[in-house]
Amino acid sequence: MKSDLHNELQNKAANYLMNQGYWIKAVETPTPVGIIDVWGMNRNLGFITKAIEVKVSRQDWKSQSQKWKERQNEHIANTCFILCPAELIKPDEVYETWGLLWWNGERIVNKKQGKFVEMSDRQKLEILIYWLSNGANQPKPMTL
Repeated sequence: MKSDLHNELQNKAANYLMNQGYWIKAVETPTPVGIIDVWGMNRNLGFITKAIEVKVSRQDWKSQSQKWKERQNEHIANTCFILCPAELIKPDEVYETWGLLWWNGERIVNKKQGKFVEMSDRQKLEILIYWLSNGANQPKPMTL
């Protein structure tokens, strides 16, 4: 079960991407390498993609699923970031290709820029297809 802080940071991350001109932003986006907390694509920047993983504890950040995602970022987005409460994770602890964002209680601060990873249009399309085919965009059934 997600904590209130995790939910809050997911919403902050979604707004962060939206304010940077990203669209198709989604919370808990299925990808070929697992669920990504927030994912977006910017059509004004040539369909550049960005992914943000929210971590609210060191245990979550050190999980095997997170370490797998960190090594597979070419299958997630052009740039990948971890968003956490300020000082929970230090910039030099983050996998070399990932960036680090801190939530300081008022705003998101970029502590480490993520490395830009080239993705083909096909790779981006595969993520979109995976996202659409895994129920992320399915309407919920109505209950009477």
